[in-house]
Amino acid sequence: MMAIIKVFRSVWGLPGVRGVKQLVAALQKGGFQGVEASLGDVDAIEGRNNRAQWRDALAEAGLLHIGGLYTSWQDYEGNWEDVPVKQHIERWEEQLGEAKEF
Repeated sequence: MMAIIKVFRSVWGLPGVRGVKQLVAALQKGGFQGVEASLGDVDAIEGRNNRAQWRDALAEAGLLHIGGLYTSWQDYEGNWEDVPVKQHIERWEEQLGEAKEF
């Protein structure tokens, strides 16, 4: 059996991308099979109300999405939050529910 390796690009550090269509073009140009992006990344690029456009554009291009979920340190920006375990679980469940859109 031969292993299949898929190469993904994180949107972190991908300058100048405005909208999912530009992102798809950059991914295809780079030869990537998908993208790694948190919910915050998706919203920053396409807007929270346009998540379906993100999903559909990636699917049409045959690209995959690895979603990042964070419970205490949103996208590794700002200060880390020391929160109770219960709050971590609540945040995880909320983001997991949102991620089902993809």
